[in-house]
Amino acid sequence: MNMAGMAGSGATDPTWHYTGPPLPASEVSLLLGSSADQDKGHAMQTPDCTATPTANQVLGATQYVQAVTSAVAKYKLLSAATAAGYIPITPTGYPVVHYLNPAYMQQRYIMDPNHVDSLVYAVTPNGPVLVAAMFLLPSNNEKGPMPYGCLVQWHAHTNLCLSDTSHTVVGFTPCPTGETNVRTAYMTHVWQVQVSGGPLAIDPSDLQVVEAAIEAQQEGLAPETSPSGAVSYQQATSPVGAF
Repeated sequence: MNMAGMAGSGATDPTWHYTGPPLPASEVSLLLGSSADQDKGHAMQTPDCTATPTANQVLGATQYVQAVTSAVAKYKLLSAATAAGYIPITPTGYPVVHYLNPAYMQQRYIMDPNHVDSLVYAVTPNGPVLVAAMFLLPSNNEKGPMPYGCLVQWHAHTNLCLSDTSHTVVGFTPCPTGETNVRTAYMTHVWQVQVSGGPLAIDPSDLQVVEAAIEAQQEGLAPETSPSGAVSYQQATSPVGAF
């Protein structure tokens, strides 16, 4: 596991390179801009956590990644996730969308591979790709467990705007009338595509997430579905993506 990808947002593995078709310039700008806005409100639970993990922590983290990946494999198709009760909590007009299962937002399910709170999908021209499983704490007033030391870290976002009507995240501060600034509970990801930093990377950019999703489809690691009904890049204008 690459510790550089787990030390904070913006960590980059210099060996990671996108090999797929180029994205439209407008899409690149949108994705990079949204990630920059997210980073402005990025709050680490343990901002200075750089301790070298023990052998047991590395083993435990590896088993954790494998267990989560195995458990969410049944959700490779977005339709399977929505049928299981996952609902969008960020704009579906943006290429990276979070889906939450409210039934799993319970203390007993924290870091439980069989009850993953949130699934993240990237929408490509060939359909949505499951890019991450995400655990979100039930309350803003608690901290996430760290059984694997610095390998699994938790972060929150402080500058999101929540719609007063739909109760979904719709943008970043300053929030206009009809929206309320919220601080999220702490969250942590297990990435299902090859992002820089590995499966426990904290916050790769939305651009890298979408690129990794496209590469996964090209390599036969993610399904390609009919683009009918999928949001095209030209339509995707809501600036909220991967937390």
